[in-house]
Amino acid sequence: MTTYKISKDKMNELLTSIKGYDVYVPTEMGDKFQFRVMKDAGDAKLGYSQSAKPPKDVIFPQNEVLMNYKIQPNGFDVENSLDHIGKFVIFGIRNCDARALKYLDTQMLNGKYVDPYYAKRRENTTVVGLACNSPLYNCFCRSVGAGPHHKEGHDVHLTELDDGYLVEVITDKGKELLANSMSLLAGSSDADTSKQAELKQACEAKFVRKIDVKGNDKRMLDIFESDYWRDVSDGCIGCGICTLLCPTCFCFDIQDIGSRKEGQRVRVWDSCQYPEYTMHASSHNPRPGKKERQRQRFFHKYVYSYKNNQMLGCVGCGRCINQCPTQIDIIDVIEGVKNVKEGSE
Repeated sequence: MTTYKISKDKMNELLTSIKGYDVYVPTEMGDKFQFRVMKDAGDAKLGYSQSAKPPKDVIFPQNEVLMNYKIQPNGFDVENSLDHIGKFVIFGIRNCDARALKYLDTQMLNGKYVDPYYAKRRENTTVVGLACNSPLYNCFCRSVGAGPHHKEGHDVHLTELDDGYLVEVITDKGKELLANSMSLLAGSSDADTSKQAELKQACEAKFVRKIDVKGNDKRMLDIFESDYWRDVSDGCIGCGICTLLCPTCFCFDIQDIGSRKEGQRVRVWDSCQYPEYTMHASSHNPRPGKKERQRQRFFHKYVYSYKNNQMLGCVGCGRCINQCPTQIDIIDVIEGVKNVKEGSE
């Protein structure tokens, strides 16, 4: 890893020096922030706290055309969208969202079947992380194996200092990205790295909420049939916002749009919180009610993911807490498991 420093007044110049990529940056949209393709360097708002929606859709789009098909007079014509996937940069991603990409890798790239669309987008994407110096109230990344200054999954890591940014080039992809920007970078000093350590310590002291996940997977399995999960789900209205805003959720559906003569095969995000998600062709539904669906959400993140991948399916971003219209709080739910009597109804 090589470390540099860039002054804040040169950051826009660095952004415009990146060529050959669609550069996604945090942009301001009303009172929220969203990652969008940069049209002008002034679009980038690196002082943001958290984007309303995680930037995972750069690699795993909410709606993705997998292929176009058309019946021709002499046969069947198929155009695979793999041939048209470009190169991307996610610039200014927070650690929780970058760590979520590492989690998605365990689902999309490991095992017998590799998702070719995700794999190509992932390979073509360079991740520029931005350390968090001030967490939001419902952030709890430190409780789930991460932290506001962690560099996991970053090709380049930025830390905002008083007079600039510390720039840590971690991978060859990061080095390639900054190849045209080296004249804008200066050497860093011991004072800069000391300031970085000071900011990290100060940020970690600002966390308000936390959960203790040690041993909770076994505890949850012990109360699988408990009516605790019914009580948790009582307020749920089935909107699915908790999963649609989650940086680690990856459920999807495949739909064919068009006619018998021409159309598209499209992948769209789905949610385990929708009754139709688990509906069988026989009309049997193994998760018929809100209790079963909410329980599945928590078990997938805190039991099954860890068992299968040794990594929790939650990165502690707090979006599901912030945006739930009925205030279902994942921290309260997981902490509440400790107080449920085994075998209780």
